Amino acid sequence: MGIEPYTAGDALVGVIAQRLVRRLCTCKQPRYAEDYEKKLLGVPDTEEDVVIYEPNGCPLCNDTGFSGRIGVYEMMAVTRSLQQVIARNAPANEIERQALAEGMSTLKLSVARHVLNGITSMSEMRKIVYEAGDQY
Repeated sequence: MGIEPYTAGDALVGVIAQRLVRRLCTCKQPRYAEDYEKKLLGVPDTEEDVVIYEPNGCPLCNDTGFSGRIGVYEMMAVTRSLQQVIARNAPANEIERQALAEGMSTLKLSVARHVLNGITSMSEMRKIVYEAGDQY
């Protein structure tokens, strides 16, 4: 962007990213999450019966299983320690590692909450995870 890293570090207060995911229609169907899905959702191994929902389709949603959209967000507050990491022109993965250690809310965590609350589906979560480059 043509600015010095120390200037960016001092000027930033926070960074927000957002994506839209499709909201499940009321015709959604419950099912138990598979082990790999529970892992992706961040559910502890000790949880046995984790219910998630998948699209079904009805006249209300034109047989798509979805009706409307909802936002998922990633928020990184730029703390003093993050300002220092940015100011020394650290690579993006180091900045991300520091932000995660300080409690940054990620897109993956945001969409996982919506899946666990029955608002969206695993297929919508996969789109977010693949886009972010996460492994699952």
